[in-house]
Amino acid sequence: MKKFQRYLEHNLSRVTGPEDETFISAYKHGDPMRLMKFMDYSRFRKIDWWLFCDQPPCTWVKFRSKFGNIRVQSTGEHVSTSILPYVREVERNQLQLQLVEPDLAFCTSCYSMRTENEVLRSRLEELTGKPVEDEPFDREVVRNWFNENFHTNGHGRGYPRKQMRKELNEFLATVYGYKTEIYTNTDLWKWFIKDVMKDTSSQYRGFRVWRRDECSRCTSQV
Repeated sequence: MKKFQRYLEHNLSRVTGPEDETFISAYKHGDPMRLMKFMDYSRFRKIDWWLFCDQPPCTWVKFRSKFGNIRVQSTGEHVSTSILPYVREVERNQLQLQLVEPDLAFCTSCYSMRTENEVLRSRLEELTGKPVEDEPFDREVVRNWFNENFHTNGHGRGYPRKQMRKELNEFLATVYGYKTEIYTNTDLWKWFIKDVMKDTSSQYRGFRVWRRDECSRCTSQV
């Protein structure tokens, strides 16, 4: 965690962007447009001093669940760990630029929506004195997505677990407007396996489900 803390301190406290300000100031100011400018800047230009994270993906989740704030010792500033999804988005943007890949970051309207949500969360925390719990995903939306795209009456090896989780992440991103991070220990994933796919196996094998479109292709070929 100390190494991850140093990574955050380095990237949050340095000045860059069109407004020549730090990531913390762009986020804490509460103006969605300022944060959007910072995020858009990271989509199209390489930030020379950006330090890439070499920690496993679960570190992001563990850090946010363990700490409520991030403190930058060099400046004495602190900011809520709710900034982490934005830090990770910049990380992705910079990595894509390093790899010369096509831009896949989300548009400014998505950043605006997320920023407004975080500002409201911050104000609620100030009024109530209690942290605002993350809004859970609408599980019926997930259930309907599964029922529309998969079935349980097929034959063969079934559907790879890793691929299923990847597609669920991609689907949730289209619904909520940002890249989600559903891991194997996430409550939504556990619920999805148990209540939607009805999988009770203790073995790490493919799910006994199949895509409906693949079934249709097989029928048309016959």
